[in-house]
Amino acid sequence: MNPVDKILGELESKRKAMNERLMNSRTIVEANKIERELWAVRAAIRHYRSMGNGKSGSQLERSESHQRSDC
Repeated sequence: MNPVDKILGELESKRKAMNERLMNSRTIVEANKIERELWAVRAAIRHYRSMGNGKSGSQLERSESHQRSDC
């Protein structure tokens, strides 16, 4: 596994955990904080994927919106 794939794997795990935290947040303030962090993680994922690995940014956004609609 190359370093970019390793970073992407770690970021994907973090994104999934943060999505779970967001779903279980109890207050608007907590949810807003998690959402800001989640946007940063998504941006990092798009950055690393744009380096020629994995899905493109638009494919990532479609897959994330599909996952949100499944909840």
